[in-house]
Amino acid sequence: MRLSTAIAFTACQKGPLPRFLAITGLVTQLLERREQKELERFHRQLERLELLVLDELGYVPCSKAGAELLFEVVRCTCKRTSLIVTTNLPFESWTEIMQRTTPRRAARPAHPPHTHSQGQWRELTASREQAAPQ
Repeated sequence: MRLSTAIAFTACQKGPLPRFLAITGLVTQLLERREQKELERFHRQLERLELLVLDELGYVPCSKAGAELLFEVVRCTCKRTSLIVTTNLPFESWTEIMQRTTPRRAARPAHPPHTHSQGQWRELTASREQAAPQ
């Protein structure tokens, strides 16, 4: 979470504002907007962002419909928008979340992901602190 916060904070200082959404809240919004027939409009709003931070993947399980809508957001936005997804789950466990989508979709991400674990973040921070001039 610290890495995503730092990146989003830097993005705020450099240009257009990023959007930070908890995944549970996003899924709720997606389901509501689908009911109101406003889903396409919401997708277009998200696609115009420079950076989208989705927080807490897998924290609360979502329905099959919610997982499908979430996957559609990821699929649509990653073409034009930088996307950060935070989770406590190791990358290998993401299939448990994405199993709720169709297997063909879940098996093939649009772009190879760059993953950083909390441990990698601590190692990076420690190495930078050691390399910094005293």
